[in-house]
Amino acid sequence: MRRHPLLRKSWAHHLLGGHPEVEIIYRLPGIRIETNYSDRHTFCFLITLTPINDQETELTATYYWTFPWLAPLKPLLAPLAREFLNQDLRIVAKQSEGLKYNPPLTLIKEADYQAKWYYQIKREYEKATQEGREFVNPLKTQILRWR
Repeated sequence: MRRHPLLRKSWAHHLLGGHPEVEIIYRLPGIRIETNYSDRHTFCFLITLTPINDQETELTATYYWTFPWLAPLKPLLAPLAREFLNQDLRIVAKQSEGLKYNPPLTLIKEADYQAKWYYQIKREYEKATQEGREFVNPLKTQILRWR
């Protein structure tokens, strides 16, 4: 998702200062980088997924910020960050359980863009591999607007 100004700001974005912007970058197969910018500060988090075996994947989250006053709060923020990630992990575990039954996927336009993109890229990668040609990313950068 291209870097763009935030139309609606959460309380966390107010900490960044004036004119917050966000950019999200995915590097498949398992890297997500979200960077929040402002006139004065930057907050970035990197999430990587590393397959361990067919049933397990390790999630690693790394955070970076330019707020000097945030470092002393790190011990207090770590459990919040862990819970934030764990809620996503619980959803993925439930999805994995449901996918064992091979249901038809029903994807909703805006809410499921990331899943749709994943499947587009996966199809192109498989096709390029089968045809012995270079992978061509079928996606173009864009700005998502949520209601």
